Amino acid sequence: MTGLPAQHTAAVNLTVLRSRVASRLPVASPSSASGTHEERLGVFEAYIDAADQIAQFEVADLDGEADRDSLLSQMVVGQVLFGQLLATLSRLAEEHHSTARLGGSNSDD
Repeated sequence: MTGLPAQHTAAVNLTVLRSRVASRLPVASPSSASGTHEERLGVFEAYIDAADQIAQFEVADLDGEADRDSLLSQMVVGQVLFGQLLATLSRLAEEHHSTARLGGSNSDD
């Protein structure tokens, strides 16, 4: 991919990632509770899309006037801080949605 603009290269990489995920997902047996191959692929595509949107937001927030070292520093700090924030938000969202779907239990009972 030498000679291609970085944006095009990244888009190609996302497309390749999607196809590799699709080709490596095992086909579920009919009795499998994990859903169809297409449903499981949809989950990975949702993660890829979410990661792409987050990356777009993070890069847009970088100081465009900064030098390369400063940009790298901003990105590393962002990955550490916002990575932890994202993981925490994901756990909270999973708790919320699992309670809504499965019903909550009150530990005071």
